[in-house]
Amino acid sequence: MRIIIAGAGSGKTTSMASIIAESANNRLQGKYYFCIAFTNNAVEHISSKLRELYHGEIPKYIKVMTIHSFLYQEVIKPYYYLLYGISYERVSLKPLGNNAKYHAKEVSDLEKRGALHVSAITQRAMWVLKGKSTDKKAHKDKRKQIIDVFSNYCDHIFVDEAQDIDDSTKQILETLDDKGIDITAVGDPKQDLHGFGNLRMLSENKNVNVEYINRCYRCPMKHLRISNTIVNDNEIQNSDIDGGLVRIRFETDIPDIGEFIKAEGFDLAYIVKKNNRFDTHAVKQDGLFDGLYHLMLELIPKYSDDTDLMIHRYSYWAAQRFINDATKGKELSKTVRRVFDCKIESKEYAQIASLINNVQNNEANVLVSSIESIKGQEGNNCLFILSKDLASYLFLDKKDDNKMKAALYVALTRSRKDLTILLTTEAEKKYSKKFVEEYFSQFT
Repeated sequence: MRIIIAGAGSGKTTSMASIIAESANNRLQGKYYFCIAFTNNAVEHISSKLRELYHGEIPKYIKVMTIHSFLYQEVIKPYYYLLYGISYERVSLKPLGNNAKYHAKEVSDLEKRGALHVSAITQRAMWVLKGKSTDKKAHKDKRKQIIDVFSNYCDHIFVDEAQDIDDSTKQILETLDDKGIDITAVGDPKQDLHGFGNLRMLSENKNVNVEYINRCYRCPMKHLRISNTIVNDNEIQNSDIDGGLVRIRFETDIPDIGEFIKAEGFDLAYIVKKNNRFDTHAVKQDGLFDGLYHLMLELIPKYSDDTDLMIHRYSYWAAQRFINDATKGKELSKTVRRVFDCKIESKEYAQIASLINNVQNNEANVLVSSIESIKGQEGNNCLFILSKDLASYLFLDKKDDNKMKAALYVALTRSRKDLTILLTTEAEKKYSKKFVEEYFSQFT
């Protein structure tokens, strides 16, 4: 296995495309290369880079797809039935309820109707390729045959943003690597916002070839001097970009934060999580519609015998009805009765209510982005709202590698030019204005 650790702004996608094209020069006839990413945007980004390298058209033997599409189409769909006698007709994107203890039952209920929930894809694929504790000898014998078939056409798997791999995906990659399939993973454990820690664990395996890309093409060196204080020595970044600005501001000095943000015209303004003054839950109406529409597709067939086409049409109407009525302040219970014309289960009602309530923004709060939502983005003029929990990592009171430290690194590496760090009232109270100003004086 080959792991390439590339920090923020290092051109990971361009590097990935070049590595794929270079490796393809040694491809054996009939073999395929799979490049997997975690979002459709990432798939399109990599595809565009490959099209540039191949002058317009990606060779058919290079398949670029999301990790869920790859595992479902190439592993689960062709092989899961052979092992466990269960086949899936579709993948469900249904939002699961807020109570995690019911998730397993919700996934199981979908499975009984021939649908595999997207959250279960990596686990089911891991069962196919590695197995589960209840497997019998017959399962193991079939699995060996399945991996032999898979190896006959899969030559190399490339993983983009590999810091986002979960435990099941890690086991899948290790299994395929052991079976002789080449694995190249490109990512940055410093940006592991989920806190999985799996890329870091893989890179610490003595049998893994680890390379580092330390050059940053995004941030001025002035910014990197700050972010470099929280990274490992072999991941310290450098940049040829001079200039840039680091400004330190305090919430207590600014009478109207909302007006300040508007006046400064920040490209990105972000905080790790919302509080009683900053709101990060700006779900657009089309995002709400998408969630409601998929939920209706799951619920309505339980209460209707209509054809699939009619269910899709009715689900579309129902999602729009929920949005319209919520906008007008109508009671949710009345809309539910109108849509379903019967009493639905309490947990189903709770799912609908959760989607509606989660988009009720407090207009008195200042609306900014979450750090998680701006990962992968950049701007010339960025505002990082430094709360007390992240300040503990910046000022080195805490040093553990976890998702909070990753959020801090992401926040510090978004700007191409000017970075304003605004300390919240709580952060200033904990560390004092004098301490903060003295700390940042070494960078500004």
